[in-house]
Amino acid sequence: MESTTQRVRIEDMRASTFRAMLQFIYTDELPIKPNNDEESGSSRNNFKKEFMARGREAMVHKLLVAADRYDFERLRLMCENILCESIDVETVMMTLLLVRGRQRCCLLEDCCIKYITSNPDVYDAVRATKDYEELKETCSSFIIEVNERVATHNMARHTSSPSSSSIIRRPTEEKSTSRVKLSKVFRIGDPNGKSPSIVLGSKDIFTKVRETRGFQKFITVNSAKSRYIGRNGSLTICCHLEVHTKACTTSTSTTIAKPMIIVPPSNIVRHLEQLMVSKQWSDVTFLVQESEIHVHWLIIAMRSPLLYEMLVASTTKSVVRISDMKAVVLRAILHFVYTDELLPVDDTVVAREMLEAACRFRLERMKAMCENLLAHLLSKDNAMSTLELAFRHHCEGLKIYCNDSIKRAMK
Repeated sequence: MESTTQRVRIEDMRASTFRAMLQFIYTDELPIKPNNDEESGSSRNNFKKEFMARGREAMVHKLLVAADRYDFERLRLMCENILCESIDVETVMMTLLLVRGRQRCCLLEDCCIKYITSNPDVYDAVRATKDYEELKETCSSFIIEVNERVATHNMARHTSSPSSSSIIRRPTEEKSTSRVKLSKVFRIGDPNGKSPSIVLGSKDIFTKVRETRGFQKFITVNSAKSRYIGRNGSLTICCHLEVHTKACTTSTSTTIAKPMIIVPPSNIVRHLEQLMVSKQWSDVTFLVQESEIHVHWLIIAMRSPLLYEMLVASTTKSVVRISDMKAVVLRAILHFVYTDELLPVDDTVVAREMLEAACRFRLERMKAMCENLLAHLLSKDNAMSTLELAFRHHCEGLKIYCNDSIKRAMK
């Protein structure tokens, strides 16, 4: 069969990323080696391991962008899941920047926010990173967005928890050198639901007794009167304060439970089945009995070399007539070729012919599945004929099963 190719130039994607995306299209698997977390005693190995992990994350970043661009939901969720599992103090801000504005990546964005708010010390460590400092200078609006998301998440978490309470606690003067951390979040919401809530938060560390205040420029009087006054003329300000009396630390070694992003199971089999049923882009037609079965040359060549040889040997390569096989059997063969699964069959005669066809085209997996099917359909009436079939096609497992069944029936 003549082949025609077209050249398409991709300007805005690296070749390695495009190859990885194409590999996913063909296999429905992420073409990235899993991260190896085994311990290594060598500092050189540790450096190599960290270098490879960063390279792996960079590739996942690029694949996520490509998956979002071409709407590969499963690939996107697989990338999101990897990035979610690898979130740490050093990567969380760049991951948030990556998903900024990508509406379909809201799960990964939520994972990042939950990680930041998972421990009082985590955000402090994040704000001390080089990435955070650079983003403050180059993308201050993004930093403001993150701070608002963190404050909103903290407010929502504490207001939704029935066991939480907002208590103002004045630090008591002690002789010890322990520190006390105060977290405070203020929120003003529109009672009519038309204007966005205003949320501000901050953290203070006390080493001795002193006073602390809120925000001097929280909201203007005019803005409060025009958008946030209730029907009864009141202005509601929600204030949540948390006092942490445990020793404060900036260590990032604390294990944080990270949420998992659920990746749907592979559906490549269903896609291939739909390709066969729809007949779209088919380029070969089998004529068997009174039926026409439309298939794809490339799929046949890839999955069944002997069936492909039959196509090549045919004088009319786009139309192939088969006279020594039933249509139902050929459909079963082709269904297996496309999906790697057997069609449901409860007819012993058809099951035997399927086994013979699988042997003819050397489809070993289909042969084994047909043996199991015949064992399931075995009865006193067909045991001897099935045993004869098993001997003829060297089906050792089916022979043993038939012999055992016949011996039990003779007792």
